[in-house]
Amino acid sequence: RFLAIWAQISQAFAAAPSTVYFELLNEPTDADMDALNRLYAQALQIIRRNNPTRAVIMGGNGWNAIDTLGDVRFPNDPYLVATYHDYGPHEFTHQGASWEDNPPPLGRKWGSGEDIAELRGTIAQASAFKQRTGLPVFVGEFGVIGKVPTAERAKWIRARRIAMEQAGLSWCVWDFAAAFPSYDKKRERWITPVKDALVGR
Repeated sequence: RFLAIWAQISQAFAAAPSTVYFELLNEPTDADMDALNRLYAQALQIIRRNNPTRAVIMGGNGWNAIDTLGDVRFPNDPYLVATYHDYGPHEFTHQGASWEDNPPPLGRKWGSGEDIAELRGTIAQASAFKQRTGLPVFVGEFGVIGKVPTAERAKWIRARRIAMEQAGLSWCVWDFAAAFPSYDKKRERWITPVKDALVGR
């Protein structure tokens, strides 16, 4: 079924501009990595029939955790992009997350020496992978739940974004106007501190 879906997507978007990327599977969880790597390879072969130079994004297990990126077997293909998602530390970014069985409590702030060390460690891990493999690395998601005070969210986002850019990593914030908002739908305007943290002001 998975391969059939990709066959349809590949055909439907064969004429799309090069700015359209494919991501094989978002946030695989508790997957058998050998099976996942075989599935990735099969799907990539299908995609290449109609999209020989399309950029294809691939990530690891555990919701695209940085720690599992090295477990992905990237085929010999010059148009691949590695990805991971960055919500560290989870105790800060997911405070009060209603979808979790035991969400971290509200009130956690960010910016301690331990927090900075965690950020540097994540970036160092991504940079080492990038240097070792030669693959571009895309941080496919990063963000802070809207239950955290806006100033605290902006501080984390700014620090993360600057560190990513200094390391040559591309990124995409999560999200637009849902649980981790950058935009206020009711007021129909950007959340200014978050926007400023993203665009470098």
